[in-house]
Amino acid sequence: MSKKGIIILMLFFLFPLLAYGMRGMRCPEGIISCGDSQSTVLEKCGSPESSIQLGTKTYRLVKRGYEREITVVLEEWSYNLGHGKFTRILYFEGGVLKSIELGKRIE
Repeated sequence: MSKKGIIILMLFFLFPLLAYGMRGMRCPEGIISCGDSQSTVLEKCGSPESSIQLGTKTYRLVKRGYEREITVVLEEWSYNLGHGKFTRILYFEGGVLKSIELGKRIE
């Protein structure tokens, strides 16, 4: 297979990983992943370098003819993993980890 063909094949398999972001992160006390609670993240990774409350999100739930609204808090936590590594930015919705993204590289 040509060099060009190998590169195209690698991009084909790696693109979904890049498009959907990271699903997990290694911490000193274990691995965290989307769906984990804030308390689990704190237990495994320690306190974040920074945390920001981004706002709230309201959901409208209808069950058996009964309607109610639930408002959850949206938060962003940042972890500095050290020199030469990328900062990890964690997004929480209602205390549940929804996504992990790469931030700036620490020089």
